[in-house]
Amino acid sequence: MLVAALIATALIHASGPSPAAQLAAVQRAAMFHVLLLPSSGQLLHAEASKDGSEVRLEYSIEGSIVRIDERVAGATQSSPDPQAELFNLDGYPALYNERVGYRAVSDLTWFRPDVVVTLSSRDIVSEPLLVDVALELR
Repeated sequence: MLVAALIATALIHASGPSPAAQLAAVQRAAMFHVLLLPSSGQLLHAEASKDGSEVRLEYSIEGSIVRIDERVAGATQSSPDPQAELFNLDGYPALYNERVGYRAVSDLTWFRPDVVVTLSSRDIVSEPLLVDVALELR
């Protein structure tokens, strides 16, 4: 997994604008304040939807790729998985779900009043890591 992350990082850095330039474009396009990690992770990629209602950031954190999807609160969303773990995260509801198998993924969806944030990783990172990352977002 670490080798794949390093190769992906090298490919991303070799093509297109730098992650800092991508982030600047995303912040200009977004309809909301984009939540970012301070210095705990390395930004690999940033993109926004054409209308600015959704943002996707990819970070390398502890050797894993963590994707952060942010969208305007109240936007359409799928029904939560009934097996997801529901808990309170910094005063707002959050759902943690882990799916194993061929397309394994762990994700945490945090329902804030201003924005809905979904943190996910195909590297099956632990629930505490995703919670820590969510709490670091500013």
